[in-house]
Formats: sequence, C-alpha cells, structure tokens
Amino acid sequence: MKMLSHGFGRALVCVAAGILGVALGVQAGPPQKTSPLPATATNAPALEAPIPRSEFNNDLAQGKDPFYPRSTRHALTASTPKERVLDVSQLKCNGISGGAGSRVAIINNRNFAAGEDGEVTTPGGRMRIRCEEIKEESVVVSFGDPPRRLELRLRRGY
Repeated sequence: MKMLSHGFGRALVCVAAGILGVALGVQAGPPQKTSPLPATATNAPALEAPIPRSEFNNDLAQGKDPFYPRSTRHALTASTPKERVLDVSQLKCNGISGGAGSRVAIINNRNFAAGEDGEVTTPGGRMRIRCEEIKEESVVVSFGDPPRRLELRLRRGY
C-alpha cells in the first residue's frame, strides 16, 4: 500500500508542475514588442573597406626570388649593367668533325656549320654568335654589334 501511495504522490507532483507551468505561461501573455531596429540597419549590404593594392619592390639589389630563395639570379642581374659586356673567354671550341667540304664545329656544346648562326649558353648568359669558317683545328666566329671576329682554337688532344 505504501508503494501505491508513493507512486500516486509522484504523479500528483508532476501534474501540479505541469499545471503551474501552463498557468505561468498564460499569465505572461503575448510576447512584448521590442524597440525597432536602429535607423542604420537596412537590407543594403554593409560598406566594405577598400582592399589595399599590392606593392612589389622589384629592386633587384634588395629582393630575392620567393620560389628559389637560394638563387643568385637576382644578385647577378642587379650587378650587371644594362648593356651586357660579352666575355669571349667563355666561348670554347669543343670539337670539329667531318671532311673538308662538310665540317661541323661544336661550340659550347652546340653544333654549327659554316655560315650558321645561333645562341650558345655561357656561364654569363646566352650569347648569339655566327660561325664564319671552320678550319682543320680552329673555328672563326663573329659576335656582337658591330660584329667582331674571333678564332677559337681546338684544344690539344682532340
């Protein structure tokens, strides 16, 4: 019998709490209206701050390449004058092949026939040359403006 009364008491407390909650909600009434939004609030998008423009310092003496930070290209470019001085000591005749009528010379690892012009790679950069004549143990090339002639001798042992 005690158990029945104890369970009845719990149910009674739950029903009372529910009635009390409903009663409090009814007493509160409809929700109160709040003050209207400030006049600045509209549906228009907010003004955005201007995006700052990127500025790049291309002063080669100060900058470095962000993709190749150990590169010395910037330092070399900054130190070289606008008019490049051709260093003819960087031109090498690596070999000569063929007979007297159809010789081919290898200059800085690029093949040239007599009368052919092209670019060769040197440690100081690319250089445009023209192969004028191919002799048995040397090559005559011209380069620059106005053209200067230079004879490159084949190294001994080739």
